[in-house]
Amino acid sequence: MDSPDEFADTENPADYSPDKLQVKVGTTVTWTNNDPGMMHTVTFVDCAFESCFLNEGDTWSYTFDEPGE
Repeated sequence: MDSPDEFADTENPADYSPDKLQVKVGTTVTWTNNDPGMMHTVTFVDCAFESCFLNEGDTWSYTFDEPGE
C-alpha cells in the first residue's frame, strides 16, 4: 500500500529515484536495471506508460512526445 505521502518530495521512506524529472518534448529517456537479482518496472504515476519487467542489465526507453507533469 502506498504511504500517505507517496510521490511527495518528503516521502518517507523515499522512492528509489527522484520523484520529478524534467525533459523536453521529443527527448528519449532510457532506464537501466542495475539492481542485482531484482526485477523492476518503469511506471508513470498516471499509467501513461509502463515497461515490462526488467531483469538486471535490461534497459527500456520512452520518448516523451507530449508535454505533461
